[in-house]
Amino acid sequence: MLRNENYIGNLLYNRTSGKLGEKKTFNPPALWIRSDGCIEPIVEREDFWRAQKIIKERRVSLSEGEMLKRLRLALKKKGQLSPKIIDETVGLPCKTIYMQRFGSLRKAYRLIGYVSRRDCEYLESRRAGPT
Repeated sequence: MLRNENYIGNLLYNRTSGKLGEKKTFNPPALWIRSDGCIEPIVEREDFWRAQKIIKERRVSLSEGEMLKRLRLALKKKGQLSPKIIDETVGLPCKTIYMQRFGSLRKAYRLIGYVSRRDCEYLESRRAGPT
């Protein structure tokens, strides 16, 4: 809701593009097609743009090295890792960011030398397919 301009009456088109069956790519904002005020707003424009400013100020881009360093510190502090622990730990990006950046949480865990107590071998065998 805080990032969707539909709530202030705007519609955005062409944010992504891709051919049928292929992975979508995100288009740069210069290519977006904006239609302002075409639907009834349910959020005041000033409130929406104030929220955008706060979101932008809070956003911190971390390198992969810094993300892994923070994950190691959380592991040291908590003694284990899980998606819930990652999401609840102050100073760590959420689990979704780790999954997007590293491909999966298991890959991020592997990079810091952590082996989960859960047996997830079935995931690897399922991805590999029949032999």
